[in-house]
Amino acid sequence: FGAALLESGDPAGALEQLQQCRGLVEDPIILSITRDGLYYINETPVARGLLKDRLGAFLKTRKDRTVFLKADRALSYGTVVETLDVLNRMGIENLGMITETPGTRRSAGK
Repeated sequence: FGAALLESGDPAGALEQLQQCRGLVEDPIILSITRDGLYYINETPVARGLLKDRLGAFLKTRKDRTVFLKADRALSYGTVVETLDVLNRMGIENLGMITETPGTRRSAGK
């Protein structure tokens, strides 16, 4: 699948810039994985076992099937790869990776 890497201290600002560049009109879907391995779709907590179903429900009515993945740097590589595999098997062709620049890490749990 296609991927874009957004590196920003302000992920929302980076997403806004990407939307303008790509002409996206819909709100982005951001899949976040916290350092504790908790999953969120946008700000909604999702059990790992329900990820495919819940993400599918989000994508069902959308023309643009782009998903942005924001994974905590403390996660194992395997956790991120497993998540990428789920997205790939779901037919997600456009994937954005959101990273934080050093020194901009937020103190919140996400």
